Formats: sequence, C-alpha cells, structure tokens
Amino acid sequence: MEIIFFVLGFLFSGGPGHAAGPVASLDSPGKRQRMEVSLDSAGELNYRYLSGDTVIIDWSPLGLVTTADDPVHPGRMAVTAVTRPVRHSDRFSWPLGESDTIDNTYDQLTVSYTRGGIPWQLDVRLFDGSAAFRYRVGRKGSVDIRRELTGFRLPGPYTLYQYNQESVFTPTAVDTFRKTCDLPATLVGGHVYLSIGEADNAGYTKAELAAAGPGWRARAAEGIGFAHVRGADLAALQPGLAPRFVAGTFIPQWQTVSDPFDFATAIGAVVQQRGASFRRAEVKRLAPVDGGVRVTLADGQELVAGRVVVAAGAWSKALTKPLGDAIPLDTERGYNTTLPPGSFDLRRQLTFGGHGFVISPLTSGIRVGGAVELGGLYLPPNFARADAMLKKAKAFLPDLQT
Repeated sequence: MEIIFFVLGFLFSGGPGHAAGPVASLDSPGKRQRMEVSLDSAGELNYRYLSGDTVIIDWSPLGLVTTADDPVHPGRMAVTAVTRPVRHSDRFSWPLGESDTIDNTYDQLTVSYTRGGIPWQLDVRLFDGSAAFRYRVGRKGSVDIRRELTGFRLPGPYTLYQYNQESVFTPTAVDTFRKTCDLPATLVGGHVYLSIGEADNAGYTKAELAAAGPGWRARAAEGIGFAHVRGADLAALQPGLAPRFVAGTFIPQWQTVSDPFDFATAIGAVVQQRGASFRRAEVKRLAPVDGGVRVTLADGQELVAGRVVVAAGAWSKALTKPLGDAIPLDTERGYNTTLPPGSFDLRRQLTFGGHGFVISPLTSGIRVGGAVELGGLYLPPNFARADAMLKKAKAFLPDLQT
C-alpha cells in the first residue's frame, strides 16, 4: 500500500513551534531550500522548511493516525532508520501546464519509524522551490487512516486564497480561518507565495468526499438515494477514469435529457399543440394600458395582452426597470465544448464538483461544460475557460478523444 500526498487535512498556526532531537536534513538540488526533520519532546515528528536563511514554515507536525492508535493519545514515534539523500532526475510530457515538459529533479531521503506497532516509511522530497511528503506502510494488509497530522506553522501573517470552484478564490486572513480548507490553497505573506495542494493518492479517502458529508446527509433525510462507491464498483459505473479518482457517489434516480435543445423545442411544440402561437421578435418595451399590457416590438409593431410573463433571463431587468421593478438579476454564463459521438465510452453524466464542470452524454455527442462566469451581458467570451475544462477532462478521462 502506498499513499502519496502533500496535504489533505491540515492546520494553520501562527504560534511558535519547538522541535528537539534532529533526525534528518535535506537540501534541494540547487541548494536553494532546506528541509529539517526532528522528533519533539512528545515523540512526534516535526519538520521545518527554509529558503536560504528565511524560515518559510516553522516547526510543524508530521504523521498519520490510524485506527490502530489511541484516538486521543496516539503514542510516541520511534525512528528506526534514515537513508542518505539520493538525487532523482527525469523529464516527462505535461501538456496542461505553461511548458509541455516537466523537469522532475529532486533530492529525497527516507525516515523509517514505528507508531502503534505499525512500521512506516516517510519519504521527504525537496525540489528547487517545493517539497512533498510520501507515507508508505511497511507491512502487508490495509491500514485505516483516522486523521493526518500535517500542519503549517507560518512565522508571519498570511492571506489565504481559498479555492472554491473553477477560477473562484476567497481571500481570508489565516489567523481568522476556522474551517476545513479546500485544495489547492494559495497563501501570500509579504514577498512569499505558498501553494499547498495534493499529489497522487492510493487508498486514501478524498477530502472532497468527506467535506461533502453534510450535503449527502441532507439528501438522505429527504429520501434521495445514493451510494458512495470505490474500486471495482466505481470502475463498473464508469470505466476509464484516471487512477487519481478513488471514490465517487452514485445517485440511481439522477436523470438527464438527451439534448437540452431538443428538450426545449419539445416543450414549445406541446405548448403550440395546446393552442399557443409562436413568434420570433425583439421586445423593446412594456407599458401598462387599460385592460392589460402593451408590448412594443423592435419593428414598431404593438401587441396588447391581458397578462405578460417576462422570462428573458438577464435581459428581463431592462424590460421591467421602466415599470418600477428593479430586479437584481445578472448573467450566469458557462462554457462548453461538444465532442463528436463515440469520443469516449461515457456511461452517465459525471460531475466534478471540486473542479466546477460536468461531462454529459448527449445524442449530439459528449459535452464538457461548466466554469460559471458572472460578467454581465456584454463581456466578450473567454474561450480559454472552455479550453481549460477540455484539458482537465482529458486528464480525468485519459481515453477521451479531443
């Protein structure tokens, strides 16, 4: 079993940290950064991250607590071995970034330790400009993780730009932050910029799934059926997902339409069958008259009706404002790309809530859409958003033909 991540659940703290008993130290390939690992007086692993002589992250906790540990007092860690630093260097293609290739050069050492009778290996990787931790279980069989101890004691005031959804971030002072933080998270303190994210995970419950717990409990209370699925069950519901996806939620009653355009025109056809008439025209203004409402069209024609339903989306407020109705309504514009039929074996609609987009099967093909934009009626489209979603979709569904 192997678990690879930088952070999932974590603690921000501005308070002083203390570590006693050095265990290991590691320099980055270019000697720009340094990582130090120690055991504190309580027998807990701690780390400190420096850039030159500047402390970026002061002594902060490391480690995992499993169901084999006492939940309140997990017990002391005992370091059994530390390897010498080893240089790793390779290059690989990465078409989603600013560069098409990644120069993956880092130095790594491994700290072996035991806790609660379970042997662990902590790999510490240090790049020029970043760091990562990897925990490996040193025995066969599964281990259930209760919580992660990784913390970040910041030596000064920082602003956290918390990731909410596609391209939406909320700035919050770290010392006022009191809830779980979604990833990725960017912190700014003076001239220091920190980005905290997660790497690959194997056998680790995704923080996103855990954070969605209250919403699923509310659905259950209303009788909405669902099932959290993993492994073979997840693969059976949707083959071809990238290995990074270890869990999902299936809603058997979830329904979609074959195509939104077909659905809308079908409703229009039924309404006309029941006596309505259809006319395509631009409405310039509305005005009350005796017995009803006068509708003035762009070509100068006027219609009078007993009642008028204004259902013009964000354009509605321009029609209702002269009547005294100031409707606080604006556009919620999204982007989508429709791929030809057969571009992927898509069994059902896939919702990537943490990334702000969905992938839907339609009769006309496969649609990748989302990225809510509140930009008013006249903001020119930014098709880079559609491109970004399509690249993510390809990363999440490697066999998707784009």
